[in-house]
Amino acid sequence: MKNETNVIVAKRLTSGDPALFKSAVDRSTTFIRSRVREKGFARNLFEPTYVTAADLDRAVDSDMPIMILEKDMEARAYTVPFRGTGEAKYWDSKNFIITFHKYQSDQFTKSKLEMMTSKTSYDKLLENRIVEAMYRVEDEVVIKAMNAVVAEAETSKPGSQYLEVTGGLDKENLKIIIKMLSRLKMIPTEPGSDKDKPKFLMNTTLKQDLIDLGQLEIGDVGVAKNFNQGVTGVNRLLGLPIVTTIKDDLVPDDELFLVAPQDYSGRFMILQDHTLFVETKMDMISFQSYAAMGFGIVNTNSIVKLKFV
Repeated sequence: MKNETNVIVAKRLTSGDPALFKSAVDRSTTFIRSRVREKGFARNLFEPTYVTAADLDRAVDSDMPIMILEKDMEARAYTVPFRGTGEAKYWDSKNFIITFHKYQSDQFTKSKLEMMTSKTSYDKLLENRIVEAMYRVEDEVVIKAMNAVVAEAETSKPGSQYLEVTGGLDKENLKIIIKMLSRLKMIPTEPGSDKDKPKFLMNTTLKQDLIDLGQLEIGDVGVAKNFNQGVTGVNRLLGLPIVTTIKDDLVPDDELFLVAPQDYSGRFMILQDHTLFVETKMDMISFQSYAAMGFGIVNTNSIVKLKFV
């Protein structure tokens, strides 16, 4: 059976009516943005800040848009580019610079006739060909930066932000995790919204270790819930938010990250959120998404990594 949504979208994109065309593109852009927010872990760790042209500064040696930000702590900052443009850089001064770069998905083309008869939904097509590629870029940039600052700290001060432990998420290692949280200069039960609390980042396989925690660690209610429902719906550990991912190539089964609250850690800046660009020629419809973003870690002491061996 053909997908009716595909028929409607295909007709609007090839109708020649600017209003119908814009309606279809706007709908698709909204879908892409919502799915990127839902599926990528970068935006769940660091809530994006949306900026406009009025917020920008101009670089001295290029026309690339930048923002000069202040840090009110005695710590180094670390900024990274998207998609390999520019260089990662440490900042020891009071100010640091985040540079915005454009990145884009590959372009794919589909015939209107194929869309109208395909059983695969238009939304699924966008998700498979565009959404996953775009949020993966964001996640790669963020995890690369986190690993870089941990590695640099391990070189200058071994054991300060990296620790290898035996086992998994068991009782003994929870004690170690609590001690590691103190290195972020945060109290595990600090009140406030989740934005004001440290977060855990782990993959879904490591999260399964939570099923082994007993009454003393998580209480009767927690044990019963995990036994009956599994740990898929568990979103907190030690009262702190858990961010999970299925991307075990970026966050392996044996790694756990602790990330300080956003005001003490990362800056995820969005100048242009994911936008779908559509072109039509005869019956052929071409799709491509692009965005312009910048990312930096304002405090290189804000990331702690545990490796289970």
